[in-house]
Amino acid sequence: MRRLRLTLLSNKFSWAQTEPAKPLLPLFLATLLAGLFIILSDASPTWLVLVFLACCAIGSAFWFGDLRRVMLFMLIFTTPIDISKALIVSGGVYSPGLSIVISDFFFLGLFALWGFRQFIVRHASIRFDHLHRTALLFLCWLWISAGYSQDVLGGMLAAITYTKFFVTYYLLTQLVRKPEDMRLVMTAFFAGFIMQLLYVNAQILSGSPLEIQ
Repeated sequence: MRRLRLTLLSNKFSWAQTEPAKPLLPLFLATLLAGLFIILSDASPTWLVLVFLACCAIGSAFWFGDLRRVMLFMLIFTTPIDISKALIVSGGVYSPGLSIVISDFFFLGLFALWGFRQFIVRHASIRFDHLHRTALLFLCWLWISAGYSQDVLGGMLAAITYTKFFVTYYLLTQLVRKPEDMRLVMTAFFAGFIMQLLYVNAQILSGSPLEIQ
């Protein structure tokens, strides 16, 4: 019994050394969750249900013990789901100038997790390869041209949106490094494709767009 107790204490100590970021993850997620509920305080019941399901997914991540992989899966899985809430209506043409979608919840959580491990735990710097630099040059051109466009607000909001796209691209290049990571991404992609296919079939059979308000 004593040997078992010493083994458990040793495993706990080694876990704390190898994963020093994990004890603070609930604090990060609680802060993120509080911010999301403030943003969605006047949202429809549908959006509140969706946020609840997202919280269930995050809870499942803690249950399975690999938060990064679960959130990466959910990011890829929810990316094609076009359910959005407008943050700034003006500045857009066919859609609001700035909006938030379901995948943004998982993106923000995944970005916070990666940033904490990258800068606080590992004290590492950001490195760009030639593909990153090419995308970054295009992003800089967008921000510069936004200041000289006829609709400055629309240009700035578009630049913010493309900045999110660039950060998402950079984040994926940092997280998807191993064959098992690629398998996870492809599994999430095909799972999302199957869900979209089922939704389209439901629209055809019901003769209704089945819009989620």
